[in-house]
Amino acid sequence: MRADGEHWRLTRAERISTRRIPRRGTDWLEDAAAWVLISLGLIGAALSIIAGMQVHGSLLERAQLESSARTPVRAVLLQDAPVIPSADDQENGPMVQVPVRWVDTDGTERVSEATVSGLPRAGDTVRLWADRDHHLVPPPTNADDAAAAGVVAAGISLFLSVALLLVLWCGVRHYAFTRNRARWEREWAEVEPRWSGRALGGSFS
Repeated sequence: MRADGEHWRLTRAERISTRRIPRRGTDWLEDAAAWVLISLGLIGAALSIIAGMQVHGSLLERAQLESSARTPVRAVLLQDAPVIPSADDQENGPMVQVPVRWVDTDGTERVSEATVSGLPRAGDTVRLWADRDHHLVPPPTNADDAAAAGVVAAGISLFLSVALLLVLWCGVRHYAFTRNRARWEREWAEVEPRWSGRALGGSFS
């Protein structure tokens, strides 16, 4: 009797295998798509880092060129900076154009307009930059600007990569759901008449 009981007793692996639902084609599709998209995500992350490093290196080269071509000069404001009523912070901004006078690198005194911030008064001295053509120019790019631009470039590239992969994954899931729903409807159309008894001319109720 014990032998008969052991004969019919199923192992845990056998019980699991009897309850396991057969994998559908859409299941294989989702698994394959997940592996492909994860691989593409890793590649996209690596490319984003490379893009950020390239932007950082390019701006560092630009900073070196600008630093060698631009010279700091001390300029004197010829009039007070105008007050802009709509500005929230008058001490730190906004940027305004003010006539200034400075002595160029060749010893020539020049007068031009420069962009300054805050509320400097006539006679105040500000630090500006002049190029080799004796024009006032913005300050050269620095290492912090290059680093920030590199981080931003890498972040944007990574965001776009992730967004594209999410869109592709949603497309795969939608396709799989549509196929599964169509299959469920076909299978239910075959099972429902027998389950409800209509196939035998009766009714489930």
